[in-house]
Amino acid sequence: MPVRLLLYIAEEYEKIIKKNGDYKLLYSRKLITLPAPEFYVIYTGNSECGECMCLADAFPKEYRNNSFLHLDIKVIKEEDKNNILGGYIAFVKKAEKLKHKQGYTFTEALKEAVQWCREENILTSFMERRSEELMSLMLEEWNMEDAIKYNREDAWEEGLERGLEQGRQEGRQEGLRNGMVYAYYEMNMNTNEIAKKLNLTETEVLEIISKKSM
Repeated sequence: MPVRLLLYIAEEYEKIIKKNGDYKLLYSRKLITLPAPEFYVIYTGNSECGECMCLADAFPKEYRNNSFLHLDIKVIKEEDKNNILGGYIAFVKKAEKLKHKQGYTFTEALKEAVQWCREENILTSFMERRSEELMSLMLEEWNMEDAIKYNREDAWEEGLERGLEQGRQEGRQEGLRNGMVYAYYEMNMNTNEIAKKLNLTETEVLEIISKKSM
């Protein structure tokens, strides 16, 4: 995570510098002022996790105590229905618990988690305005892992038969794509909308859906 955020903040600073017309100043002696960043990550997992993630942990041991480059991330992991981040953590944990409940689809788990939040007065105003958007984002995240798992066996067999890394990569990408189609279809999104969202033809979407029902 710290390395990912280092790359992200570098890109964001480059955008700011270009937007402000200061790009040429990178090669001058004039100091370019930048907004000060703060880094946070929301953790909802079950394994142990510290209070802070540090970029220095990615360096060789003999360089971890240097003062040349610091990037520390505060880890937020406590449920608190009185603020939006703590409420989000409560929502995600409830949804994850329901997702693993027998007989629940991903969509059903999310819908019940949203309803639970409303009953418990968690993220109330946010859920009123943007619950569908949040459900869509959660489904995308869940189905990245699930789709790869769903199609891993066929994808790797195909890759091994071809004997090419390209074949393996294509197999993984196809599995992810198929999983996203299943997820949106489960959300009652029509095939035309799914096709537009995933840059597919409607015929391709229908073929993928028909494979799942076989």
